[in-house]
Amino acid sequence: MAVLDKLGADLFSGGSSMGRYTRIEPTYVGTQSDPHGGSHLDFVWGLVAQRAVTKDHAYADWPNHPMASFSSTREIEQYPSPDLGEFDFSGMQVDEDVKRRAIYSLGKLNHIFMLASRLRGMDRLLLDMASEPAMAEALIEKVHTVLENNG
Repeated sequence: MAVLDKLGADLFSGGSSMGRYTRIEPTYVGTQSDPHGGSHLDFVWGLVAQRAVTKDHAYADWPNHPMASFSSTREIEQYPSPDLGEFDFSGMQVDEDVKRRAIYSLGKLNHIFMLASRLRGMDRLLLDMASEPAMAEALIEKVHTVLENNG
């Protein structure tokens, strides 16, 4: 942390209770009920986070995997994709002072894999990558397409 203080950086970790960071994300303005109160926007994919607490910290766990039982790429393709047009990105401006002193991090590429693992389950996604690559490719491409076309 001393190094970050000397650098004047405010990004240490993306974890919800680890380190310190400035989080900038869009506001959901759609019609779905947001079970997380805006703290996790993945609910638009049918995901519901659950708060997990350990001795040292708390974090979001994703116990439901809506695509866990899928056995074909067609099922993945037919799964409803969120409309990112239901998000207001206008409030995502970064203050000029923050721009001068902060380290930036963009989670888009990392988030593609994270979303895919939450939708399918990490174990199933990794098994798909090894033994059913068409399934893994279909899922990762679906998430990528939504983020690329809407984000």
